[in-house]
Amino acid sequence: MITGTSSGIGVEAARALYEAGATLLLTARDLPKLEAVIENIVSTAVHNKNGTKPQPIELHLDSLDSVRKAAKEVTAKAGGNLNILISGYCNHAWKASTIST
Repeated sequence: MITGTSSGIGVEAARALYEAGATLLLTARDLPKLEAVIENIVSTAVHNKNGTKPQPIELHLDSLDSVRKAAKEVTAKAGGNLNILISGYCNHAWKASTIST
């Protein structure tokens, strides 16, 4: 599972793991943008070992209701087997923490 996959490092991590054959659950706040990213990853992949298309999950980390809903989706789609979590959101948190007023 990779969070924050509508742009930046999350997209590139998803691209590399997809080509390596990973089964992916990708999250973002903007579902249409995430779906466009997934289509781009799939259409530009040089190869994919398992052929499984990444699964989109809408996730707003500032909403506990959204987090709960996404957790249920992850549980259902992963079948209780989540091997790794990559946070593409960490860059945003770092930027916010370095702003001085």
